[in-house]
Amino acid sequence: MSVLHRHHRSDRDADRVVPDPLVSARPTPGVLALLLGGLLLLPGQPVSAGATGSHGSGAPPSKEPIALRCRDRQGPWRDCQMLVDSVGERWSLILDDQRIEFRHDGRGSVTMQRPSPSRPTSASPWIPVEARWSEEPALCWDGICAQGDIPLD
Repeated sequence: MSVLHRHHRSDRDADRVVPDPLVSARPTPGVLALLLGGLLLLPGQPVSAGATGSHGSGAPPSKEPIALRCRDRQGPWRDCQMLVDSVGERWSLILDDQRIEFRHDGRGSVTMQRPSPSRPTSASPWIPVEARWSEEPALCWDGICAQGDIPLD
């Protein structure tokens, strides 16, 4: 949400609403990575996708699966589950009986590991991914998007 301010420069444009240049409706990818990196490191409560997080109780992550909606590469939205090993450090999404693993290194970098397409019982290499908010709103990591109460911090 951008912040709008009224600027009174003359009678003619006194009621004109001008966006504040210091506040953007969409952060640049670098700012977003810093924001998400910081949010993923702090203990707290889950937030709905599209929110910015809240600093909370510091309760340990739940070992129970978290029900979400996910999609893979612009496919249809489907029910999925998130398993959190360590909030902001290690988590996975279970989508169509495939477990997609994520790791955060504590410095703003996230890596993802998918099951190997040629050998479903083994995994592909870890690859770096960029976290971003989509317009749905959903939190996405290079083609994998999730909606719901995602424990960011």
